[in-house]
Amino acid sequence: MSLSDAGQLGPIEWLRAFFGAGISGGAAALSTGVGGSLVDPDHFNIHTGMLWKLVAGTFMFSAFVSTAKFLAIHPLPDRIVRTVEVTEKPGTKPTTVTTTETTSQGTPKP
Repeated sequence: MSLSDAGQLGPIEWLRAFFGAGISGGAAALSTGVGGSLVDPDHFNIHTGMLWKLVAGTFMFSAFVSTAKFLAIHPLPDRIVRTVEVTEKPGTKPTTVTTTETTSQGTPKP
């Protein structure tokens, strides 16, 4: 999913985007932790608290930045309205027509 698709997200997809921001934070934290261990193994190793502080801080800030980028594009989830219409004619099977209407709530205009 790209940020250009953000204008067409319902509440479930909107929450998935926040979960994706957390994954992005985790990926950044993992790479920073490994990099810190390679650069200064005396201070940033698995047995010291400094490595875990570095990883936790990177995770929080990276997830925050990813979330902020998403919210800048799509501040609120879209409202999805589904209408179901069933029509019956004598002697035929009922026909069901489902219409989905999505209205954007607060999406900034370019």
